Amino acid sequence: MALLQTIDQQDIHGIRVGRRYPGGGYGLTGSCIIYQHGDSVIDTGPANQWKFVRDYLQHYNIRQALITHYHEDHSGNAGHFHSCFGCNVLSHPEAHSHLRDGIPMNWVRRVFFGRNAQVEPASLPDQIDTGNGELQSLNLKGHSPDSMSFFDAENGRLYSGDLYVASRIAYMQREESIGGYIDSLNQALALDFDTLCCAHRGIINDGKTALRKKRDYIENLAGTVGKLHQSGKTPQQITLEILGREDMRTYLSGGLISKHNVVLSCLDYLDRASPHGQ
Repeated sequence: MALLQTIDQQDIHGIRVGRRYPGGGYGLTGSCIIYQHGDSVIDTGPANQWKFVRDYLQHYNIRQALITHYHEDHSGNAGHFHSCFGCNVLSHPEAHSHLRDGIPMNWVRRVFFGRNAQVEPASLPDQIDTGNGELQSLNLKGHSPDSMSFFDAENGRLYSGDLYVASRIAYMQREESIGGYIDSLNQALALDFDTLCCAHRGIINDGKTALRKKRDYIENLAGTVGKLHQSGKTPQQITLEILGREDMRTYLSGGLISKHNVVLSCLDYLDRASPHGQ
């Protein structure tokens, strides 16, 4: 557990916290970036990183914490921000019960991220005054129903939460949605911005190219799944052919995260997009 990186680039500030590998590196999904925008932070990091988050931010006047989604690596310290800094915690309404009542987690997730510090959140407004400009709240789904991104129109930046992370998808959680990703990526691509501030990948200067690559990959993947399904192959056979066997990530998550979920979500998207599914 460590403060892995201090971000100070293009007037974008924040910290990356998470687990450090024995060799000194870190994984993208095992760490999370907390961005600072004026008197606001975007996400709070996992609960077992609170010491590093608190020590870094205690000298700043933080007024509010904007939560991109309820997952524990993003919202774990929401309660600590409220109790230590007196922050308002703001999220999408669908995240409220998770932040207030806690998130069911298996032992692996508790070891990696710790138990969330619970809080009573308020709803995000459409426009957020951070004391250093305004952010527009956008419910860009796909990763989860409550997923939010924050658009800084003045500086041409999109704080994207987990909308991007990588240009390819090999695993998905059960609540993730291929159709949601495609719709949200198209919404994001219609915005006027250059810089993408991803909660895991970091700052991406040519942000639209990154989002376009992900959208195109997902659309092509769904098309491939559809053709294989029409040929008579089962979802299990399709998963094995295009993504390979499930691995330790699936077993450690108890099946919450899997390659099979990707194929099932592709089929659901194709069914909804077909004439009989409308």
